[in-house]
Amino acid sequence: MKQTLIDTADRGIDPGKVAKVIAQAIGKSRPKTRYLVGTDAKLMKRVSRTVGDRRFDGLMRRSMKLPDDAPKAR
Repeated sequence: MKQTLIDTADRGIDPGKVAKVIAQAIGKSRPKTRYLVGTDAKLMKRVSRTVGDRRFDGLMRRSMKLPDDAPKAR
């Protein structure tokens, strides 16, 4: 997983975009529980809803090259 993160770090979202969303959330009297930042996050949410949590977790595990016996959410 560490190597996967290193390999994909340059494709990450712009920290400025994340900071802008955080700043907007801090200013809200009732902030949302979650904020999606970037196209990938929105796509991942859509995929998760479509395939279900367990299958989505499996897809994420494989994309990060984690072993199938890695701890799973309960």
